[in-house]
Amino acid sequence: MTQAERIREYYREHPAASYDEVAEAVGTTNSNVRANLAKDIKAGRCVRLEDKSYDYSPYYNHTQALTELVDWKNDTRREWVDMLTRAAEKETDSNVMRLLIKEANKLMKEVTK
Repeated sequence: MTQAERIREYYREHPAASYDEVAEAVGTTNSNVRANLAKDIKAGRCVRLEDKSYDYSPYYNHTQALTELVDWKNDTRREWVDMLTRAAEKETDSNVMRLLIKEANKLMKEVTK
């Protein structure tokens, strides 16, 4: 886990923590904490609330949404591979079978783990 990720995790659990408190917990300097926060705010990963606390929910919600999207795409590709495999089993024309198998292989390579 990178230093920036450790800082994000700490602020996720302790949104009102001071720079010094985070620096001590993560094992870095106050200036590194400030720099990482500034970068995250600028990139939209973090929001500074009115009570001076930091909210990383946009970052974690976005990460979760991306994970769900990748899972959905992989499930869909697997279904397509099954459909192509069933179609190839019924096919007698060797050219069509070859094309179906080739397409199924392409889809299997796209499935990420």
